[in-house]
Amino acid sequence: YMGDAWTVVLKFHPFSYIHIFVMGCALGKVFHSTQNTPPPFVRYCASLSYLILLGLFSFSFLHPPSYKLSCRLGTLAPLQALILLGLAHEQDPLAKLFAQKPLKTFGEISYSQYIFQFVVFTIFKHMTGYHKVTWLYWVMLIATAAAGHRIVQKTIKGSTSFSKFVFLTLFVTVLWMLRGLMFQSLIATSTTNGNSNGHGNGNGNSNGNGNGNVVQPSMTPAPQFQLSHGAFDIEIELHPHEKVLERGGHIINPSPLWFDGKLMLACRFHKFETLNLEMIPEATVQHQVFRSEMFLGTLDTHNFRFTSPLKPITVKPPLSINMTWIPCLPEQVRWQNGTIIQKLVTGPEDPRLFVFDDEVILSFNSLVPVTNNLKRCSYGTTQMRMFVTALDTASTHSAVALGLDKLELEFEKQFEKNWLFFKSNSTLHAVYSVEPHVVLMFGAPTTKFAPGTLWGAREVRQFRTSFPLLGLWSNASVAIHGGANPILIESADAGIEIGLDPLVVGDAPFFLAAFHTVNHTKYENFLYVFSATPPFRVQAVSKPLPLWEAPGGPQLAFMSGLTLLPDGRLVIGYGASDKHPRLLVTTPQFVRELFER
Repeated sequence: YMGDAWTVVLKFHPFSYIHIFVMGCALGKVFHSTQNTPPPFVRYCASLSYLILLGLFSFSFLHPPSYKLSCRLGTLAPLQALILLGLAHEQDPLAKLFAQKPLKTFGEISYSQYIFQFVVFTIFKHMTGYHKVTWLYWVMLIATAAAGHRIVQKTIKGSTSFSKFVFLTLFVTVLWMLRGLMFQSLIATSTTNGNSNGHGNGNGNSNGNGNGNVVQPSMTPAPQFQLSHGAFDIEIELHPHEKVLERGGHIINPSPLWFDGKLMLACRFHKFETLNLEMIPEATVQHQVFRSEMFLGTLDTHNFRFTSPLKPITVKPPLSINMTWIPCLPEQVRWQNGTIIQKLVTGPEDPRLFVFDDEVILSFNSLVPVTNNLKRCSYGTTQMRMFVTALDTASTHSAVALGLDKLELEFEKQFEKNWLFFKSNSTLHAVYSVEPHVVLMFGAPTTKFAPGTLWGAREVRQFRTSFPLLGLWSNASVAIHGGANPILIESADAGIEIGLDPLVVGDAPFFLAAFHTVNHTKYENFLYVFSATPPFRVQAVSKPLPLWEAPGGPQLAFMSGLTLLPDGRLVIGYGASDKHPRLLVTTPQFVRELFER
């Protein structure tokens, strides 16, 4: 990872920007020496440079090599220098335009606006619950920028050097003191997202506060607690004779599916342990083992408990696929306190259920070696891959997979996971990326879900669209990943029955699916709607789902399944803190409020 380290150094070390500092000094010298007699080219250099920048940003074939990094390091500096010079001399047409009010006023507060933009957006998001920019955000930002300009920039401008130093010291000290108070308030708002006006239900749990969100319970685990409008969140109880947890570990990431009059549920057994401490001259080697298996069960729709012990899902790879589920040691390693930490994964992960041609289909991902018989995978030999397989749900002892299909694509990344599979026009599709919204349409396999069947890359068609709100998040460095396989809503009436107003979510037919965002270590989960016809454009995104998180533990609530019951309730499956399998059971009013803005 030395290449990654050097990239970070280039992007963030001050020495990487020495040439920008020197250019700024030289530009100031040029401006002062030509202030009284500006050269002719400054009359139009700003306008011309802006046109060149517009072309560079509009046409990808004009991008320089490694354009994101190179532009950050100064590839565009000559154009920026010409813009500054042309605007400073105030002879360029754009300079004359910018000198007019109110543009001049906005120019004066632009630096404060740049400094405060993300701070104001964070406050705005937690105050309103919105994750997109609205007119209120711009009002807050402009007011904050104007206040910052008046309090800081204008005050410093007319002060002596000593007064500037004292003022800045006091200002930074006050900001630092307010920082902790502000973020503690934001965290509390994020956790409860409302006032503590819930009502006890007689079981020590808390009801919702009337806005679709939850006052977090103080005890862990929380078997069940009420949300607004009759929705509730419940921990799935295992069957009394269940033996799968005798080995330790947890059942997580449940994926519910209503099929053939039953509420089926696929889930993952997860156990983490540290093994095989080895001493080498340079460091200690530690193997972090993630034991993973898939199970299938059936839930009672009244109390959402398993009706019988879980059945293991067994899959046998076809001979044409070079993979195996022996413990595989990937090449990713990291150093921590003199220890080399390596991760081992022992089986398939994150099972999700969907229906295709009246068959129950299981999708999952797994870290597998590219070549056979590798007990430890060396560099470049491991890949996280997606698989789909039909299930024999009638098996009495295990849910045996009838076949295994590996999805092989020309544009595969090193790690493939969180694809969302669905059926459209009798053809298998998958949401490959949420933003941009990339949907893959697969050609028919040679034999339907038969062992050894490969979905060839030449049989894949791709649809690509974008949704402004998700694009904003993506540009703000928020990672967006898939969550739950889509379910088809065929008509406006069917959507209204579960709380999806066509005036809010758009025209039917459409698919209802889910995704999650990752911002540092914080997960947030959302429902979203996309069109049922190509190019499968995103039509609406919900507010964050109020999923339960274990107090004091990692803030990881991972939505893994979504299904619709005959009575119109949505059942959302998720895993909390890699320990708790939970369901959020909605009502139409609850869903309607999630999509209201």
